[in-house]
Amino acid sequence: MWQQSRSTALRKKYPNPMIPSIAELISPELAGASARIFGDDSENVRIYIHDESGDTYIGGGSVGPQWISTMAIDDERYSWILNAFQKLDQQLDLDFVESSTPNGSQINIYFDTEIEVGGSGTTLGLALSNEGRRRSWWEIVINAPVLANDQDYLDFAIVHELGHVMGLEHPFDSSDGDVAGERFGDPDASETTMSYTKPDEGWPDFYSDADLTAMAAIWGLEDDRGEDWLIKDRDGNALLFTADAANERLREELSGDLVIGQAPGKPPEPILALDQNGTQLKIKQLVNAGSWQYRWENESDWTTQVNPTDRNASVLELHSDGSDSLTLTSETVQALEVRQVDRWERASETVIRYAGINQLNETAPESVTDVINEPDEITNWQSDFNADGETTAALEGHILLRHLLGTFPGEALIQSIQGVASENHMLVGSDTNAGQLETWLEQGKAVGGFGGNNSQPLNALAEGLAFIQTI
Repeated sequence: MWQQSRSTALRKKYPNPMIPSIAELISPELAGASARIFGDDSENVRIYIHDESGDTYIGGGSVGPQWISTMAIDDERYSWILNAFQKLDQQLDLDFVESSTPNGSQINIYFDTEIEVGGSGTTLGLALSNEGRRRSWWEIVINAPVLANDQDYLDFAIVHELGHVMGLEHPFDSSDGDVAGERFGDPDASETTMSYTKPDEGWPDFYSDADLTAMAAIWGLEDDRGEDWLIKDRDGNALLFTADAANERLREELSGDLVIGQAPGKPPEPILALDQNGTQLKIKQLVNAGSWQYRWENESDWTTQVNPTDRNASVLELHSDGSDSLTLTSETVQALEVRQVDRWERASETVIRYAGINQLNETAPESVTDVINEPDEITNWQSDFNADGETTAALEGHILLRHLLGTFPGEALIQSIQGVASENHMLVGSDTNAGQLETWLEQGKAVGGFGGNNSQPLNALAEGLAFIQTI
């Protein structure tokens, strides 16, 4: 319940901010009621926003069932309420789904023309839990006329009551054995929207880090897209966790822990540029409080340089505007790898440049390498028929074609071979015979030395020409 004080004398402001702990903001009673109302499928919570004026029947929670006279909610405020749920959806492991009817929804929101519950103060809003055997749901009722002239106050009243629905208590509530501050003193609403104290800067329209941390301890942090989360400990260190690890830590309710948001993305690739003299490599787009690293070709270890640090930079921002330089001392072209690492030791993609004095290239320089010829089918057998040290078209090719064409059968072909060899100043032994030739041809065919299909008879236009073309 959100009540307005009739006396400003009760309000106190302490000089130092008082941030309530997780335990001081969680109401076991309210959190337990929401767990029962949201049910086993608590990741899907249906919400209904009543945007019509007129008499409306509500469950009324502890106040009891009754008719209320509602006010229509304008389009701007309707969208604002939906946006508040969307922001919670991004933070918590809950999915809020809008419903067009209050029947079956789990959170119903109404703007009432008057709230009367007795007592001396003016009630600005109520969060009413209705738990029955057939269905259970929450009702948030806002005293719209009282807040009509102060839009900031109206928005604050809505998030305050929704905070109760999400399981949060007033920091000054000691009913569960813990308490932080006083009813109209610190902590103010800038430290928790569950406070009654107006901050100097005005009423907030969304939850503080302390509020969201307490909610996350109840419902868990969003993990649908593999998000990493940052938790600041009591010493001010920003620690990075996976959603599962963060949720495990939050369940411990460590004093001083604050969820400060989703971790920024991995650091971007650094930008490299050569200066006018060609001796300094400029390293740009460096993230705050990280480091950049480099290594030359054939180096296995990285050399690390600390990034320039902006002490005022948020840990949630990359601040990719730092720069540094590297002196190029090598006069030979070498591959240079550069990357950067953020404060949580996450590395960017590596940028590779080929750099020496007065040059900086994105592509590797051309290099000449020794060509090692792969052995072909012909040299896999003794294709040099006459053992003169080479295989030629004039001799071995001529032999093959004549044999395949059947021009010189048997001894006639041998004599022709000797004649060709003589004309080309090649020696064919006098012991050359038809058997030797047939053996040579059969071996060549078996290993595919003539090309083509070695399971079929040799063909002059196929294997013969292929053999000559190869040699």
